[in-house]
Amino acid sequence: MVTDENELLKPAEVAAMLHVANVTLSRWRQNNTGPKYFRISYNRVLYRASDVNKWLSGKGM
Repeated sequence: MVTDENELLKPAEVAAMLHVANVTLSRWRQNNTGPKYFRISYNRVLYRASDVNKWLSGKGM
């Protein structure tokens, strides 16, 4: 888990945290099954650390 709840994370950082491939994280975004994210441009996605932590808590990890 990330301690700074306001930190913005790149997809590669989140994938590494969750021990999944970047393509898996991308698939989760397409299926709306992963952590909440926001798109800041056409090809730029960021995750808020608090959303990743919340998602992890809900998964029992």
